[in-house]
Amino acid sequence: MKSGDMWEPIPLQKAIIFMKNHFRIALDHAGDERYPFTASDLLDPSARSTIFDLQAAQLGHPDLQVVGTLFAKRYSVLFTGLIASMDLFDYPLSSSLGDIRLRIIERAAMEYQVIPASAELLPYSDAQERKVKRTEYSDQLRRSTEALFRSVSAHTGVPPKVMWSLITHQLQQYYARLQNARHLEVSEERISLALADQGILMAEGSDNPLAVHLRSLSHPLNSDMKIYVRRYCCMAFRIKQHGYCSTCPKLSELERRKMLLGEN
Repeated sequence: MKSGDMWEPIPLQKAIIFMKNHFRIALDHAGDERYPFTASDLLDPSARSTIFDLQAAQLGHPDLQVVGTLFAKRYSVLFTGLIASMDLFDYPLSSSLGDIRLRIIERAAMEYQVIPASAELLPYSDAQERKVKRTEYSDQLRRSTEALFRSVSAHTGVPPKVMWSLITHQLQQYYARLQNARHLEVSEERISLALADQGILMAEGSDNPLAVHLRSLSHPLNSDMKIYVRRYCCMAFRIKQHGYCSTCPKLSELERRKMLLGEN
C-alpha cells in the first residue's frame, strides 16, 4: 500500500481474539494472578529452578536438556506472537521480560500475558518510519531474549544457538503459513508488508541469531506450502508417548512424507 492510501486500523478486539487463539497470548494492561511468573523470573536462579522443576515434573522428569529445549520451543510461540501482533495488527507489545507474564499448563506448555509497548500503532503506510520502528523493536526483543537464553542455558545446559534455531524455525513456518493465509482474510498488501518486515527481523548478519538458513521442502499435499526442517531436534521424542515431529532433522525423507500425509 502506497503512502496516502486509505487504511482502516484492525479492531483491537479482533487482535485480542487472534492472539489468544493462535499464540496463547492474552493482551492486558495489568498483571493477573492467573499468570504467576514473569519471563524475568527466569533470570533469577531460585525462581528459575521453581519454573523448570514444575515443567520437569509435568514431563515425567526427563534430562534437564530436554526440559530446556522444550522450553525454548514453547517460548518460540510467544516470540513469534510478538512479531505477528505487529505484522497483522500494527500493535507492538512490550518486549521487556518484566512485562511478559506466563503460566505453566499441561505437559509444560505455556500461556502468556503481555502488555502493550505503547499506545501508538506501528506506521502502516510510511515505509521508512515503519522500518526504523521495526528495527528498534527487533533489536530490543533480541537483546531481552538473549539474556533469557543465557540464563536458561546456565540452568539446563542447552546452548543458546539451539534455542535461537528453534525460534527461527517457528518464525519461518509462520511466514510460510502467512503466504497461504486466505482463511485469515489477510490482504495481499498486508502479506507484502509482513514479508518486508521479515526481511528486517531476519536480515543476514553475524550478530543476528535469527539469520539461520533452514532447509525447506514442499508439503506433499500442497506444493505452495513450504515446510522447514529444524536444524536441531527439539528432544520431544524423549518424552513418553510423544515420538518425532514432522520437522525433525532426525527423520528420513520417507518417514517425514508419511508423517506429513498422516497429519492431514
